[in-house]
Amino acid sequence: TAGSLSYQRFWSDKFITNIQGYASNYLLSGINQNLLKNQRLLQENEVLESGLKADARIVLSKTLDLYSGYQFNETGITNLEDINNPIYRRLIKKVLRTHSVFSEVNLATPTGNTHLRAGLRLNYFEKFNMIRLEPRLAFNQKFLRNFSLEILGEMKSQATAQIIDLQKDFLGVEKRRWYLADNEDLPIVRSSQLSAGIRFQKEKVLVSAEAYRKRVEDISSLSQGFQNQFQYVRTTGNFDVTGLDALLNVHLTTFNTWLAYSWAVSTYNFPEFTPSEFPNNLDIRHTLSLGASYQTNHLQFSAGINWRTGKPYTLPLGTDTGDIIYDIPNEVRLPDYLRLDLSTKYLFNISTKVRGEIGASIWNILNKDNIINQYYRLDANGALETVQQFALGFTPNVMMRVNF
Repeated sequence: TAGSLSYQRFWSDKFITNIQGYASNYLLSGINQNLLKNQRLLQENEVLESGLKADARIVLSKTLDLYSGYQFNETGITNLEDINNPIYRRLIKKVLRTHSVFSEVNLATPTGNTHLRAGLRLNYFEKFNMIRLEPRLAFNQKFLRNFSLEILGEMKSQATAQIIDLQKDFLGVEKRRWYLADNEDLPIVRSSQLSAGIRFQKEKVLVSAEAYRKRVEDISSLSQGFQNQFQYVRTTGNFDVTGLDALLNVHLTTFNTWLAYSWAVSTYNFPEFTPSEFPNNLDIRHTLSLGASYQTNHLQFSAGINWRTGKPYTLPLGTDTGDIIYDIPNEVRLPDYLRLDLSTKYLFNISTKVRGEIGASIWNILNKDNIINQYYRLDANGALETVQQFALGFTPNVMMRVNF
C-alpha cells in the first residue's frame, strides 16, 4: 500500500515550488507446516517507508534554470522468524533516516542543439553519521541535422537490499527478504555509471548505439542467489559491467520493424572468495531481438524473435562427506535461449461510445525447451542430483476487452 500528497505553487512564470509527502508499506508473511515433525515456521518481512520532499525551480533566463530541494526519508524494516518446536523467535527491526539536499542546473543554447544538465546530491545517513556526495551529468549535442551525441554519468547509493537466507525457504517461493544496511555486515550499496551514445534519426528511420561502464560496490553475497560453493558464505564485494546497446528501427505508416542487440560483460570481485574474480550470475554476453508489427484501423499483428546466450553456472566435481565439491565458479554456460512469439488483435466498435478488442497470442510458438537455470543438490540418499529450471513452452493466450 502506498500514498502521497503534493502541493504545487506557481508563484510566477519564473518561480515554481512543490511540496510532497509520501508513505508506503510492504508486508510479506508466510507459514510453513511440517506435519511429521509437528513444526510450524512463521516468517514475516515488513518495509515501512515515509518521507517529505520540497523543491523549487527558478527560471533564470530562456536558456538557464536552477532546480534545488531537500528530501527527508525514513525507512524501517522488520524481519521475524518464529518456530514453535523447538521454541525459537527472532525479531529484528532497523530504522534509518536519510537527509538529502540536491541542486541541478539546466542549460540550453538558443538554437536548442545543446543541452546540459549538471547536478549534485548530498546524502546524510543519520544513523552512521555518514555523508555521501553524488554528482549527476547529462549532455546532449545535435549535429549534422540528423545526429545527436549524448553523454551521461551518475553516482547513486541504496540503503536497502534483498538477501536470501536459505534457498529452500518455502520451496524457493518468495525466498528473498528486504534488509536495511547496518554499515557493517550489510554496508550501503554504491554505484557509478558512465555512458556515451550516438543517435541518427531521419523521417522513418532511427539508429542508435550506446556504450556504458557500470560499477556496483559493497553488494552482499547473500543477495546474489549463489547456488554453488558460495551459497552460505556471507561477505561483501563488487561487480563491474561493460556493455554496448544498438538499435535499428524503421517505422512506416502501417508497418514497424526493429532490431536490437546488446553485448555485455559482467564480472564479480569478492576478495574473500577463491577465486575472487569470476563471471556474474547474470552475465549474459549477447542478446538479440527482432520484431515487426502491422497495424490498420481494425487489425494489429506482430511477431518477435528473442535470442540470447546462456547464463553461467558451476559444475560439481563430486561429493565429500555430505557436501558437494564444486569446480571453478560460473565456468560453464547454459545453452542459448531462443523464443518466437506471435500475437494479433482485432478492434471493433460496439456502439458510438463503446469499443471492443479481441486478441490472441502464442508465446514460444516453436515450443523450444529453454533452460534458464541449473544447479545441483543431494537427494535423500546423499547422491548428486541435477536440477534444471525451464522457461515457458508453447503457451497460447486469448483476451477480450471492452472500453467504455
